[in-house]
Amino acid sequence: MTVTHCRPFIRALLIDLSGNIHVGSTPTHGAVQALQRLRESGIPFRFCSNTSKESTGSLVTRLVGMGFDVQSNGGDAGREEVWTSIGAVKRVAGSMGLKRWVQTSFSSLPFPV
Repeated sequence: MTVTHCRPFIRALLIDLSGNIHVGSTPTHGAVQALQRLRESGIPFRFCSNTSKESTGSLVTRLVGMGFDVQSNGGDAGREEVWTSIGAVKRVAGSMGLKRWVQTSFSSLPFPV
């Protein structure tokens, strides 16, 4: 009896950026072309990054500078395709109605520094 194993249907891809798509400011070998082929295939995907050192906008700008075609459905370029930890925190804070808070003086903090 022959058993044929089929892989599950791919509904979407979540692609980690750092170390896979790029290292520093250099794309990994063939990554730009692979993204083009993936886009042509019609399989939905998102890029993700857990870095807390770079904003989503900065990361998108860097990816575009490396030759990646990072797109969006409107709004800020690439922000729908690139998910970052900073972006996630911003969305959660916004959904909670929290606004930006800027500390101008350490002496006014409600606890000792």
